[in-house]
Amino acid sequence: MECDVSILIPTFNRGHLIERAIISSITQSYKCKVIVCDHGSTDNTKDICQKYSNKIEYICRDIDYGIHFCELESLLAAKTQYVHFCFDDDWMHYKFIEECMKLMNKDTGI
Repeated sequence: MECDVSILIPTFNRGHLIERAIISSITQSYKCKVIVCDHGSTDNTKDICQKYSNKIEYICRDIDYGIHFCELESLLAAKTQYVHFCFDDDWMHYKFIEECMKLMNKDTGI
């Protein structure tokens, strides 16, 4: 998939929440790559993520090294110019990324 934005979803034991974050990411009106990074979940997070294996990149580790390593690993996996963190208990309006990208230009720094 050719795109310039990655949506990164770090997660840990949030099977009861992760699906909403995934759906709001994959249904964006602006084409995005979605990366879910799971560090050591022992609940049904993996099963839910695997349901979307054709629409997301799923990184799964057996050991939880904490949120910062999970965020870093997802950031390193992103190969796009822009990234947005959508945490596992978040969701976005379907035009969120599209509207944000309208603000990006050579004079914008974030």
